Amino acid sequence: MSMKLMLSGIFVFLLIDFMGNTMGIKLYLLEAILPLLGIVLFVSGLFVKSGRDSR
Repeated sequence: MSMKLMLSGIFVFLLIDFMGNTMGIKLYLLEAILPLLGIVLFVSGLFVKSGRDSR
């Protein structure tokens, strides 16, 4: 589950990075994405931790 989540996150990040490079708005996209990426990683970490505790 977490591996699939990580791969999809990396894919989305690379896709947005490519779009930012072609449109010339990379910095704006990175400023918008980095906080969201941090929130997603934090939430996924909570889910992984709770999954381990339930077992």
